[in-house]
Amino acid sequence: MHTLRARWQLKGCPSTGYVFHAPLGSLEAKRDRRNASRALRRILDGAGHPWAVPHTFRRTVATLLDQRGVPLAQIADYLGHSDPAMTARVYLGRKMSTSLATSKP
Repeated sequence: MHTLRARWQLKGCPSTGYVFHAPLGSLEAKRDRRNASRALRRILDGAGHPWAVPHTFRRTVATLLDQRGVPLAQIADYLGHSDPAMTARVYLGRKMSTSLATSKP
């Protein structure tokens, strides 16, 4: 959090724009996805995690949010999914989301 706050202050405390914008562009310029993926690949390989891909983090986020009891619809929104059932089926596996489970008397 400290690093993000320092980065925000370095940029003049903007109220809009990307935190991780393109290095040579304005705050509104998106980072080139291919360059970001290559950099992440080097980091993951260097850390001994060659099996991990950027998509791995989406599953991890979905799982952690589900474990914390975040409603499935909100998890789907975070991931950009329009269908929460697809989020549950693809990202949370066959296990029924805790946010969908019904309590029994």
